[in-house]
Amino acid sequence: MSPFAAALMNSRIAHSMSRFRAAECAGVSERTWRSYEQGQRAPRKSVVRNFYDSSGIPMTADTAKMLRASHAARVVSITSLKGGTYLKARADKDSAALKPFCNSPSVTLALVFLISERHSLEEELDYNLASLDHVHLNIFIPQSYLEFSQPFVPNGINHVFQIGHKVWTVADVAERWKTACIPQMENDTSLRHPATRIGALCASLIFPDRVPWFLLSD
Repeated sequence: MSPFAAALMNSRIAHSMSRFRAAECAGVSERTWRSYEQGQRAPRKSVVRNFYDSSGIPMTADTAKMLRASHAARVVSITSLKGGTYLKARADKDSAALKPFCNSPSVTLALVFLISERHSLEEELDYNLASLDHVHLNIFIPQSYLEFSQPFVPNGINHVFQIGHKVWTVADVAERWKTACIPQMENDTSLRHPATRIGALCASLIFPDRVPWFLLSD
């Protein structure tokens, strides 16, 4: 049994709560709750939060510590990408450094959405997505990456998303990425040449508005 499952079961039993009521508080079916207690499945962090938020049962210190530790480890794991600059600026409360990342539509937010699944962050985003309601995010895919180093890229498609409008979860963005963005890049014959990819990477380091999205399609 996972540590989170054990914490949920112990809290339920300690407060004489039925499995049906516990499942209702957690936002899952009673069958799913039973699978947690039988060690067949591990509850997601959002389920743990839902249970304690809805039931009124105080979260134990150990459970809260596990949630914080998990979150911190996953945030650190993405600091090697451009999103890491944003996270550092936010932690430092550096408004000047944050300004370039606060444009709308936001490219940074799109990047965070796409890498979240790889780093097990999708639950964190889904849980807090309501605070980003109506925010736009954008993924620009050029028609050809041979134009990526030009001061202005004339041809390409802007894939624009708006949270709360056909985007309710990270999975919604990921689905559009897989069905529209990746096929577009696969049709770009220029990406078949290593020199084009290297040049695009160099351009992304020179121009702050260039994101080599093809790195996430491999």
